[in-house]
Amino acid sequence: MASAEAPVQAEQPSEQPQFKQRSDFLFLSELGYGSFSTVHLVSERATSRRFACKECLKQQILRENKKHLIYREKEAMKILSSSGGYAKRFFVQIFCTFQDRESLYFVMTLATGGDLRTLISKERKLSPGVTSKYAAQIVLALDHMHKLGVLHRDLKPENILLNKEEDHIMLSDFGSAKILSIDDGVNQDESDERSAVPRRRRKCSFVGTAQYVSPEMLVGRPPFNDFTFPDDFDSDHAKDLIERLLVLPSTKRLGSNEMGGSKPVMDHPFLAKWSDDLASKMESLVV
Repeated sequence: MASAEAPVQAEQPSEQPQFKQRSDFLFLSELGYGSFSTVHLVSERATSRRFACKECLKQQILRENKKHLIYREKEAMKILSSSGGYAKRFFVQIFCTFQDRESLYFVMTLATGGDLRTLISKERKLSPGVTSKYAAQIVLALDHMHKLGVLHRDLKPENILLNKEEDHIMLSDFGSAKILSIDDGVNQDESDERSAVPRRRRKCSFVGTAQYVSPEMLVGRPPFNDFTFPDDFDSDHAKDLIERLLVLPSTKRLGSNEMGGSKPVMDHPFLAKWSDDLASKMESLVV
């Protein structure tokens, strides 16, 4: 989790390759940790720019058999960091990577507003207005990812960071991501090709993503331990959106490829307030 509560200006990645080493940075404090990694707040010695640096222990990676996760995360971040357009800001950007004998290092954008999980815990629950704003940003971020052939697959409040200055989300933690090969489906026999068609449709589907986070933002906890909405779930538009996203036949589910992908989600009354503003800054909203 590359986040920080301090109001520090987030730095953007350089357009040029960066060849760095640990001694190029001052390690200031610990921001978070996982089973094989620790995220530090760092300052680049030459410029005083501040970043988040994810340090991954090589021995622990091998012990836990997580080498493939590290490779996948690096590749996903490279794809997203090299993309263009307004939606690029909705992702943690990679500044550089390097290694020493003990560790691998990912130097990334610093999220100056913490993460969505911390915000929900602090506020107890978010207003429908704030929820719809962040949900709309998440929809556009995921739409952009899908166009680039990257599926997140681990979207949760802890992995949604916040840029405090510009008031927008940044998706992070791409270790579980699926990167679709450009030659996916090539060299298959006829039976494989028949089964590949529905798989490709599911890959382009938009369901199972942003609005599964929205209920938790509105209530302050995962709300669906039953078949009814909790009493304090007070947004009719949000209820309608969630119910349409939970329709059992996947082809009838809002956000599916058959239902038009992301655009009908953005056009829903719960998100429509933000769609025009965001759409004007995007190259395209069509999946």
